[in-house]
Amino acid sequence: MAIETLPRPDQPEPEKSETSKVDYSFEGQFKRRLTMEVGGKKVDYLRISPPPEKMIADTPAVLLPGFTENPDLLKKILKKLYNDGRQVYTLTYPREKLDIEQNGHPQAQDQKIEATIGLIDEARSVTPGKVDLIGRSDGGVNATFAATKNPEWIDNLILVDTKLTAQENPMYLSTRFLKHASIEGRELFTHPLEQAYLRHGVKQGINYILPHISQSVEEISALAHSDIRPELPRLREKGVGVYGIHGTGDTIFPMEGLQKGVAEAGGKQQDPEILMGMGLVKKTKNKEGNTIVIKDDKVTAQPQTLFDGFYSATANIDHASIYNNDKYVSLISHV
Repeated sequence: MAIETLPRPDQPEPEKSETSKVDYSFEGQFKRRLTMEVGGKKVDYLRISPPPEKMIADTPAVLLPGFTENPDLLKKILKKLYNDGRQVYTLTYPREKLDIEQNGHPQAQDQKIEATIGLIDEARSVTPGKVDLIGRSDGGVNATFAATKNPEWIDNLILVDTKLTAQENPMYLSTRFLKHASIEGRELFTHPLEQAYLRHGVKQGINYILPHISQSVEEISALAHSDIRPELPRLREKGVGVYGIHGTGDTIFPMEGLQKGVAEAGGKQQDPEILMGMGLVKKTKNKEGNTIVIKDDKVTAQPQTLFDGFYSATANIDHASIYNNDKYVSLISHV
């Protein structure tokens, strides 16, 4: 149950004095943290709504953060969706044990899935109907498992830089997370214009992991052992649109592995010049202007197997500021 609510977008705003008028500004709503109850604990979330006259879509967008992320790191995406006339929700995943029944996943992962379902329920309590569910990295895995529980609640599932491979050794995944963290640390010195953003990302990662080391280890292990690929065709059969966005320079879930993972899940071999039929690319350029070659460009797949559409992002996608990049944010909003 939310502590504070805004008027539903399909209802006129109640008459109020000028001093008590609902604040529809982005910054005002971004600072206003709401709470919902999940598993007997309070979970913080955000609801950001454009003024009713600027609302262009009846379907709310529910945006889920990745491992170690919080709403502050998603701010530019939230603002883009708000400016596009979308009501958008996001949350801070709980870092304490919730009183929930386990549903076939490790406790740490089940907590995130239950919190995701709770956030969807909050969105539907304000705007009855379906939601667009957007998950970044670990959030995409949680979004997929949440969608399988109530597919009738989901209009579209959008997976951003999400794991699309088989189960793997958690040590391999941990190594890639450490590599990514080292890139963030190095770029504190090489990207002076983005230092504030990168500094916040590094600080948030430390605050997320160190006070909850055992839970963080369990979350990484659960993510490594997750395989959402079989769930995607089932969701599509139930009427959920499934879309993907992936950075060609992603260091945590590299593009080469994604290509192989999709092919293994039923993808069909094609001429590499078709570029996987997924909107992915063989060659692109990184932020320094150097050409990146996708090594295994012979492994290709048809999007009809898992996705309704798949898009690649090529700008500034090898460091923490991907969410601070206009092209990347616009792609997420467009899809």
